[in-house]
Amino acid sequence: MEQFDELTQLRRELDEVLIGFCDAHENGPVKGNLTWFSGSTMSDATAPLSMIFTHFFNHQTHHRGQLHVMLTAAGESTGDTDLFLMPRELWPN
Repeated sequence: MEQFDELTQLRRELDEVLIGFCDAHENGPVKGNLTWFSGSTMSDATAPLSMIFTHFFNHQTHHRGQLHVMLTAAGESTGDTDLFLMPRELWPN
């Protein structure tokens, strides 16, 4: 459980970074580009910020799906994951 608590804290910290990144931009249409160094291609990459924002949140779903597959393959039951079936004590206040 200690390791889970540590991972939960790290998740919260990363969420705050992502929220801060998004909050730093004006409300309304997302304009402009982001340029970064890609470790995958070992070169600079540029993409529209609107695509980057969408990717931040959508790609997390991809990795959560991968984790679900690994847990299921390992014989673990993930239980119900539909929001309305989640325990109410896990819902934010």
